[in-house]
Amino acid sequence: TFYEFKSNNVKFEVSKHVTLGCDPEFFLIDPKNNCLFNPGTLVKKQGCIGHDGLLMELRPQPSIEQDVVVNNLYSLIQQFNSMLELRNLSHLQMISQSGGWGLFTGFHVHLGLPQRLLNPQQPDFGKIINIIVKALDYYVGTLSVLVEKEDNSRRCSPFVNYGKVSDSRISQRTLEYRVPGGALLKHPILTSGLLGICSMVTHDLLERLAHYTD
Repeated sequence: TFYEFKSNNVKFEVSKHVTLGCDPEFFLIDPKNNCLFNPGTLVKKQGCIGHDGLLMELRPQPSIEQDVVVNNLYSLIQQFNSMLELRNLSHLQMISQSGGWGLFTGFHVHLGLPQRLLNPQQPDFGKIINIIVKALDYYVGTLSVLVEKEDNSRRCSPFVNYGKVSDSRISQRTLEYRVPGGALLKHPILTSGLLGICSMVTHDLLERLAHYTD
């Protein structure tokens, strides 16, 4: 659509105001025994490179551009790899998949929505966000499942709500969409695609809602 308009010499620019953040998790494995390596012995829980229990977790700086976030993620992975080399632990493997070793990993996307939508004091709080989450389920959640292929234990395990349809959280800063799994960290194209589609869907909905509502 952009290039069709551009070919007609229509002057416009693509508006982007949805900030993108994420905190993907991955497994740190010792191939000598095929067991999880405790990341708490290497990094603190909080910080750009941290952990959530036995899972490694990356927390890159956010941006309105998905490729900037992807590059920030890559820098964190390089930093962690250098840390492993300095500690003579370069044999440890970083594994990106959504389930394994009795645990599940997520690739949660944080969307910086307008503050009015995130304010619990607003009338009808959550109604518009529920619409956004349903749209993300359809356009993002479905695609993220396809990437996992046989890595589907996170989706099929009964009595586990984590990562299922519409899994999300609202904070004072962002809407956290929690359906995508850690498998989306396997390749920068997958990561960029996940963030880009989240941005496009959310931005489009906000533009439509702004047109039809106050």
